[in-house]
Amino acid sequence: MSPLRMISAGGFVAVSLFGNRSSTEDIDYILDPELKDLPKAEKKLSIAIEEAADQLRIGKNWINDSMAVFTVGENRKTLFRQSIQQNEILFQGKHIIIYAVKWQWALTRKLIRLGSNVKGDRDPDIDLSDSVALARRIVQQNGAPLKRDVIKGWTEKNNTPTENEVLDQVAAEYVRKYGTQDS
Repeated sequence: MSPLRMISAGGFVAVSLFGNRSSTEDIDYILDPELKDLPKAEKKLSIAIEEAADQLRIGKNWINDSMAVFTVGENRKTLFRQSIQQNEILFQGKHIIIYAVKWQWALTRKLIRLGSNVKGDRDPDIDLSDSVALARRIVQQNGAPLKRDVIKGWTEKNNTPTENEVLDQVAAEYVRKYGTQDS
């Protein structure tokens, strides 16, 4: 039997790959939407998650599919395929492989979140730090700085344009941390 594949974004990526955070509240994932019997796989995974939560005495939402609401249908399948092709493995065990979600998608979600934290219900430094780490990874992979209009194009595809102030904030933190926008 092949290992179950999923993609993840957020805190798990920040902790396990980037190291820009020391901990996270949970692991967010999207299960392979092209599994032959997806409902059966979801049920089995749900049981395994609950059993692990009971054994470890942690909350039952320690790993959850809440990020799935941000992409549906064919878009979810496309995102999943692109994330697998990116081939950034966060965890690989006998029965499960967790890949990082496509970097551009992750950065887009972080920028949207950073710009919409009007209630102040979340520490904006977390999303800023994650945004900078994601931007750095994209810059390193592309070998060139990110262009503002390109980033805005990503967020506009989600019908949630990013304000210039948010991009300015991320750019300033990027330069503060790395000294330049080129690397």
